[in-house]
Amino acid sequence: MFQRSPKIAIKGGVLLIAVTAVFAAWVRPFYFTDQTILGGLLFFELLIAAICFYRRFFLPALLLVFLFAGLDLPLKGIWTQTRWLFLGAGAFVGGLVVLKERKLPFKLFHVIAIFSIFACLLSATVSQRSDVARLKAISVLLLFVYAGTGARLAFARSEPNFLQGLRIGSEILIVTVGILYGLGLQVLGNPNSLGAVMCFLAPVLLWGFLLDRESYSKPVHLALFLLCVGLLVSSRSRAGLLAAAASCTLLCLSLRRYRVLVTGLVAAVILASTISLVRPEFLSSFGGEIVYKRQDQNQEFWSSREGPWARATEMIKGHPWFGIGFGTTAESSTRVEEPILFTSSSEVNSENGSSYLSVLLGIGIIGAIPYSLLLLILIAKVGRTLIFAWQTRNPHCSAVPFAIVIVSGLIHALFEDWLLAPGSYLCVFFWILAFILVDVVPKTEAANISYSKAPIRAATASPV
Repeated sequence: MFQRSPKIAIKGGVLLIAVTAVFAAWVRPFYFTDQTILGGLLFFELLIAAICFYRRFFLPALLLVFLFAGLDLPLKGIWTQTRWLFLGAGAFVGGLVVLKERKLPFKLFHVIAIFSIFACLLSATVSQRSDVARLKAISVLLLFVYAGTGARLAFARSEPNFLQGLRIGSEILIVTVGILYGLGLQVLGNPNSLGAVMCFLAPVLLWGFLLDRESYSKPVHLALFLLCVGLLVSSRSRAGLLAAAASCTLLCLSLRRYRVLVTGLVAAVILASTISLVRPEFLSSFGGEIVYKRQDQNQEFWSSREGPWARATEMIKGHPWFGIGFGTTAESSTRVEEPILFTSSSEVNSENGSSYLSVLLGIGIIGAIPYSLLLLILIAKVGRTLIFAWQTRNPHCSAVPFAIVIVSGLIHALFEDWLLAPGSYLCVFFWILAFILVDVVPKTEAANISYSKAPIRAATASPV
């Protein structure tokens, strides 16, 4: 009887909400013609449903909310404002479940993550925009708490389903983006955003292609990977091209799929030669845009980056130890007269051309120490995973897709500022995979079994 009480309470709450909504629609029908109210109701329903099936649906719902907040779509303002409520609810529920069950291990990586939050809060005390720095530090706290609890719970529920969901979700996203861009709808915004998303999807799609042993579905997965490559090339994003090329090459080398790598290189050369014969001006214009980034060809290769890097370096020299405040670059004490609870203005946002420079500028050398340790642990885990993949030639290891995406993210973060920008869907996706990878790597010895046939030490637990 007591075990059924939560289910009865949930059903009763849903029924009460439905009755209340019907009554409100009858008494105040004009409320339901307001776009803000409708968006709020949609978000509230999504949040309740995701919490009821926390382990199964909350993670994909969270990623969708942050993705919608970054797309140029209707109701973008609703998703932008409510994504923090969604992240806060996920962190709160995940923390309660972990404290109750006490099944997830607590490792050195998680201890250092806690100290990194203290570093962000410490930088807020010396910042002239301490309100903004404090809010952004709390945002990173919520992200790390959810990644360390809810995301790990979702993976532990069923490793095979999680990996299958990662693969299918990437395929659905690439098809959707391809269709929208084919229709002329640039929903991801500027080309750098398109390149960033594609450099995360490219290694996942290539991993899915290498994983597939069934000949009838291989052409489909190959076509999706080529679509991703086509969108990446069309973006002309140097950071995205470099990160995707490095991660995909490393994936093929670690799995010793040399034939796939050589075939891809030969196909690229043949395609480039064919295009140069049909449209000789295409390759020259494309090369000029990649090398000089639509600037004067008399300038150097990194001219577009030298300005932001130089400004960030000068500011770091002026505030070397504690930085100027996490997530801020405002040097003046002028207050910005616009709401900053859910978003911040351009006067306090950091755009330094590199995530690592941004971290060093925001929290200084002292604060960057725990984040450096986090990244060093991740690099060590990635190296261990790739060594295991090279020894076994096994793409079915759970850690392989996580490790290769993290490689792409770490390279891309050299040239774009998103690694510690919790409002970015790239940041959320990266740190969720990072926290999961820390748990998966010690299990690589048992990863010879295909996830399509049997789970790898999958933990069983009932949904919250």
